[in-house]
Amino acid sequence: MPRSRVVTFAILAALVGVFFLYAFWPRPMLVDIGEITQGHMMVTIDEEAKARVRDVYVVSTPAAGRLLRVDVDPGDLVEEGRSVVARMLPTNPSVLDVRTEEQASAAVAAAEAALELAEAEAARADADLALARTRRDRFASLVEEEAASQAALDQADRDLRAAAAAARSARASIGMRDADLRSARAMLMDFAAADGDAPAAGAQPTEAISIRAPVSGVVLKVVNESEVTLPAGAEIMRLGNPTADLEIVAELLSPEAVRVSPGDAVLVERWGGAGALDGVVERVEPWAFTKVSALGVEEQRANVIVRLDCEQAEHAGLGHGYRVHVRIVVWEKDDAVIAPANALFRQGDDWAAFVVEDGKARARIVKVGRGNGRETEIVEGLAPGDEIVLYPSDAVSDGSSVRRRG
Repeated sequence: MPRSRVVTFAILAALVGVFFLYAFWPRPMLVDIGEITQGHMMVTIDEEAKARVRDVYVVSTPAAGRLLRVDVDPGDLVEEGRSVVARMLPTNPSVLDVRTEEQASAAVAAAEAALELAEAEAARADADLALARTRRDRFASLVEEEAASQAALDQADRDLRAAAAAARSARASIGMRDADLRSARAMLMDFAAADGDAPAAGAQPTEAISIRAPVSGVVLKVVNESEVTLPAGAEIMRLGNPTADLEIVAELLSPEAVRVSPGDAVLVERWGGAGALDGVVERVEPWAFTKVSALGVEEQRANVIVRLDCEQAEHAGLGHGYRVHVRIVVWEKDDAVIAPANALFRQGDDWAAFVVEDGKARARIVKVGRGNGRETEIVEGLAPGDEIVLYPSDAVSDGSSVRRRG
């Protein structure tokens, strides 16, 4: 065989060997790579919730009669004691015995006593409000002089808000008791009419009774709008103040409610406006209730009441019964070492992660802290800046050659 042919075959054999060597040479595995960071981290309990007016007042009929058509609509502003929200024509009472008349007189006396008690409670609430305001101002001065803690001032602020709410409630109670007294006195007037010149059976009085708003606020809901005959105590409408008296109620599963404490920060999201609203857990109700989920599973849930901790203008438009989403912060840390939760995996009884070093995946045991489902706090084993493999599959092992995907 000529020498040139031998050289040619040798070159071809070398090229084929190089080709197969390249084709079957192990290549680095393509993986997603993340990085360990350090910063603020928080663990939250996320749940659907709804806004509601804390104090809803029901306007009802003071006596049996015919309710005239209601002219106010939901959303209309009303003023305590001045705005006429409904009008009705009471029915004429039949002539009753003396015992019933005595019962009506006792009802008037009880209503007068209840009104007097409500006025006394209002006076006491005003005194408590004045004391809370003075105490708050005193703590503010002490905090400026560094003679008291900020926590004491925050408690004084809370006491002041609670005293102001109690004072408003006491004043509203006076209006309700006054309405009860007028209703009881109207019954005695009916007895007087029955003893004197009683109108014919079935006749209606010509003068209508004006029902005024017991509190200042807005009309939340009109229950009976059209003209209709109603018994005494029938509901006509509901009043409240969704601007100044709004709160959030979230129904948490009982194991989650145990982790929540009054004072925990809350983020109110998906409420329809721009950004999240700040809130604070006001109380966790101790009475749980059974609720059936959409899957038909019975769940024990407890109400968590959240107080909005922002300016009223920030939640303008949010009304009674509106759906929102809350994130209750149960733990947070400013300088936490954070790893993506999808980078961690179990190795026996320990947690581990693949750290990328010089193109190799090195398994490393880590100690984890809190987690929120997306991120996990790293207590030991990893440092900020370390690169780790995300979504590690069974094909990745200690020492595997890896390369960033994409």
